[in-house]
Amino acid sequence: MCPAHNGNGEISAVGRITSVLEASRDDRDAARPVMSDLREATRHSVNLGILEGGNVVYVDILAGPDSPRLPTLVGGRWPAHATAIGKAILAFSDPGTVEAFIDAGRRARCRFPAGRRP
Repeated sequence: MCPAHNGNGEISAVGRITSVLEASRDDRDAARPVMSDLREATRHSVNLGILEGGNVVYVDILAGPDSPRLPTLVGGRWPAHATAIGKAILAFSDPGTVEAFIDAGRRARCRFPAGRRP
């Protein structure tokens, strides 16, 4: 059995994260110099994320020296409507993506893991 599958024909959370990170490796490598420059200029954290369904999946994070510690982790996911990066992605997405997001009811109540808010 492939380690990404849970035995029920479904892809496990680890498998989903792995596939997202592998698919976005080229984007991450291309973005890293720009992210580094932005972090240096602002001294704040810079995140790279992609929209997957109604969530943002963090692909790369460069912590800034003047930034507070944030609860985001590479491979972690948060509801897109509840994060700055998710709102920015949705703001620049094509209308079909935004409509699908709204139709899926992602603006409904959001539940964060206990003690962790973006």
